[in-house]
Amino acid sequence: ERDPGSIELLSALAEVQRRAPGSALVGTLLRLAEATGADGDLDLYGEAVEVAEQGAGDPAAAKQLADKLFATARARWEAAPEAGEIGGRFGTFERAAAWALDVLLRLSAGGDPGELVALYLHGAALPFAAAERRRLRLAAAEIAAVEARIAIYAELFAEDPRDTLASERLDALYAAQGQSAARIALREQQIAVADGAGQRVALRFERAALLVAQGNPEAAIAALREYLAEAPGHAPSIERLAALLEEGGHHHDLVVLSEERAAKAELEGQGEIAAQLWAKAAALSEQALGDALRAIADHRRALALGAPGSADALARLLSARGEHAAAAEVLEQLCAEASPAELHLFALRLTDAHLAARRAAAAREGLERAIPRADQ
Repeated sequence: ERDPGSIELLSALAEVQRRAPGSALVGTLLRLAEATGADGDLDLYGEAVEVAEQGAGDPAAAKQLADKLFATARARWEAAPEAGEIGGRFGTFERAAAWALDVLLRLSAGGDPGELVALYLHGAALPFAAAERRRLRLAAAEIAAVEARIAIYAELFAEDPRDTLASERLDALYAAQGQSAARIALREQQIAVADGAGQRVALRFERAALLVAQGNPEAAIAALREYLAEAPGHAPSIERLAALLEEGGHHHDLVVLSEERAAKAELEGQGEIAAQLWAKAAALSEQALGDALRAIADHRRALALGAPGSADALARLLSARGEHAAAAEVLEQLCAEASPAELHLFALRLTDAHLAARRAAAAREGLERAIPRADQ
């Protein structure tokens, strides 16, 4: 039970000792806090902390007393989280706990990092506002060992997958530790909550790159196909898919992709790009697939858009298939556009094509047109 006489006596003694605050006052304040109980002990503990540090010059004692204040305020706050004003210098259990925590952190600075981390996390476990709990955990993460740092950022990210700071730092830690599987899982979680198709496509592209870095190009190809179904115009994904198909020897798929890209570019008026893609599809069709008909069709599309080299290849393929008349038509164009140095070779091929097509007169006429130009 409280002894009013004792409280009065200790209060009077404290008033006298406050004139020259030191360790004696600290002892009196602690005795007074014990006698007073919950009616005012938090204020007295707070004063004792200040006197121990500033008056007595004893930071170790001040730290011990701050810990006592923190533990007391925390216990009461957790027991009655809805408690309102309690009076005194702190006013609420929350402010008392926050003040004591700040003192503990300040007095522990420069010491054991593990102790500081624990203090921050003890504070973060209290029912502070969400922003304050996040601040305390971020502060803990800054000085924690790597594994603990990862755990803290992972917890923050799990609570809010849109937390950019937590996700960026977590990703950097995973990268530094070589944890590729964890980075891929992180991207998957980010994709699930992405705001809008643009952000989702960018994250998916990053995930595909991580799959490649992990040594899983087949999974990356499958992922890029899926992503392009949603955003078919995402150029980086298209380029990456084409590169992976080529590296993996997926020639048929690469031909189909090149043809699709060429047709799209042609529709959009990008003639030069379309020509290059048709020519690439044609070369792959011939060399990798052995599909001469497809190569001929693709070279025709490329030639119509001015692809260099497609006319020569088309004439060769047509001749090989015995379509000599069609080959001659292409060679006529080549002869008309050839320089004098090139003309004699094309003229001879044109002659052979006409003769193979049983068109001797056309062969003679072609030579007659070519000879004067070849002599220039």
